[in-house]
Amino acid sequence: EEESPSDNNNTPNPYRAMMKKSIRKLAQIYEWSMAPLADAHLTVTHAMEHWLGRNFNLSGERVRVLYDKPPIMFRPTSLEEMHELFTRLDLEEDVKLNTSISLSSSSSSSGGMQQEREEGSAVAGQIVEETIFTQSIRNADGSTSVRLRDDRPALVVSSTSWTPDEDFSILLDALRFLHDKITTTKTTTATTI
Repeated sequence: EEESPSDNNNTPNPYRAMMKKSIRKLAQIYEWSMAPLADAHLTVTHAMEHWLGRNFNLSGERVRVLYDKPPIMFRPTSLEEMHELFTRLDLEEDVKLNTSISLSSSSSSSGGMQQEREEGSAVAGQIVEETIFTQSIRNADGSTSVRLRDDRPALVVSSTSWTPDEDFSILLDALRFLHDKITTTKTTTATTI
């Protein structure tokens, strides 16, 4: 009698499904029985605090909300820091493919950035260097200052530590809505990336 091998990887296995369900149930029983034994429970939202109350019968002094707060080193970025970052990122070519934004053509460009003009031709109010978001402007006293471009695109920065209970599609849907609104409204020149 000849034996033939079988491949069970892609076929439903009732034993495997039953095992997963059993393990899941065992984990739930373990959590439910051990949770009351803890001295304290920390959550990052009031919703999680209420969930613990509903599902584990935990409330009061033992459950505390501890909000995520960034350390003091996280602060709004200055215009000068933004300009330096966007200069290093050199996003012009990426944006040029999708938008109508272009940098001034009044001087030669290299690496997507307008380079500083010769010192002899310095004029107050002159754009010395620009990115798709910022412009470095020469002041009357010869110094430079940075300002945001009026025609800069929208920039959305998001956390990279998404958890399963956070719905990232809400942000994507909002961006699609914003893009549609901007592209159908003739009163604005805003661009989304």
